[in-house]
Amino acid sequence: MKRVCIIGAGLAGSYLALLLAEQGYVVDIYERRENLLFSNDQSKRSIGLALSARGIHALSQITGLMPNVMENAQRMFGRRIHSLNKDTKYNSYDANNQGVICAISRETLSNVLITAVKLHSQINLHLGKELFELIENNNIIEPFFSGEINIPKFDFIIGADGAYSRVRAAIQNMGEINFEISKSPFAYKEIDIPFSPNQDEPVALEIWPRKSFMMIGLPNKNKKLLQGTLFMPLKGDKFSFETFATPKHTFNFFREVFPDIKFTIEDAVEFNNRPLGSITCLKGGPWYYKNVILLGDAAHAMSPFLGQGMNCALEDCVLLGEILSQCEGNYEQAFAQFYFDRQSDAEAICELSESNAYEMMLESTTLEYQLKKELEHIIHLHYPHIFTPYYQLITFELIPYKYIEVIKQWQNELLSSCNIELFALNKDICNIDKVLNYKALEIYSNRMEKKFPFLINKIFS
Repeated sequence: MKRVCIIGAGLAGSYLALLLAEQGYVVDIYERRENLLFSNDQSKRSIGLALSARGIHALSQITGLMPNVMENAQRMFGRRIHSLNKDTKYNSYDANNQGVICAISRETLSNVLITAVKLHSQINLHLGKELFELIENNNIIEPFFSGEINIPKFDFIIGADGAYSRVRAAIQNMGEINFEISKSPFAYKEIDIPFSPNQDEPVALEIWPRKSFMMIGLPNKNKKLLQGTLFMPLKGDKFSFETFATPKHTFNFFREVFPDIKFTIEDAVEFNNRPLGSITCLKGGPWYYKNVILLGDAAHAMSPFLGQGMNCALEDCVLLGEILSQCEGNYEQAFAQFYFDRQSDAEAICELSESNAYEMMLESTTLEYQLKKELEHIIHLHYPHIFTPYYQLITFELIPYKYIEVIKQWQNELLSSCNIELFALNKDICNIDKVLNYKALEIYSNRMEKKFPFLINKIFS
């Protein structure tokens, strides 16, 4: 029976342990934390999660997980934009409200996975065991952990230890592996946002875009609070975290830029005491060396602005599990195939996430942006065989991210050719013929049929 070492008991590591154990592997997870329960400090700097199709598909592979997950999740039907003058504008995620995307806390999902890990007879969980070093011995990499003497022999090692992966650092020193870590100019702080939703309005992701920064709020089972995150530049003269010198400064800031939120001086004191989170992006490769492979944030950390980090990491696990099965456990062949199949997808979703940050902050309050979102849905209703908005493809489908990056560019070209001014005057779905540029639609259709005929048959129907 093959034995696997997974380093890191986060969401990807704990999920992958369950997946491989179901395939018959004996799995040992090594985690540097002594206690997997979230401390107050951790829960205050953990961005809320948006669980969508890729993550749901992954979790559904393990019997019994999804009921426990969905019991604590809150479905969202769209995004609601809050302007500075307190007006709101709701945009549904899809025209038919069929796509499922759910808000859930990282702590809740982690607890569900760790509980399942502890109950599985083929998984051994080693807490308080920090990776000391990886040593190459007879062409095989062996791990050594602090405070651990009797370490089993493993067939292969998986680094699921996050953006600042010690596994990645170790194999970089061994082989021709190069990664570039970049720090986003944005940082973030968590905040509980008091919220009294209108019972007649759909549950939504709440967004307060303010050009150079924004705040988002994810709904949860506590209807009176949103799990909020403020994204701002770390440094700057006017709107940045370094301007929050005192609670009074923070209080005045919230009163000025988020006038529809109840925020007290006591809230300002607590907010200033909360830890500041950084956003790390990672590019490079290869993700493997001999019998060691990286996945999730350890291989391709991304910004959180599309809500795909966790979904992408869980999809990594599914794909790696499938390839290992196809290769009948031949890890050398499987690792090379996984990297070949997945690396371009990782690059694509990282780029898509970065561009979405500026779309959310700068464009989402504009009339043109809101009209294009409405027009996307109408085009989809008229031409479902070729046009599904790219956000829906990312969030509600399982097709590779690298294809969606191309489709997004084509869709933007098509939308830019439409008569948005006329659409603004009359949004009647029957007048789509007057709004659409049919030459541009023909070009878009030909591109789709030529490059992605398999998607037209599978997705666009």
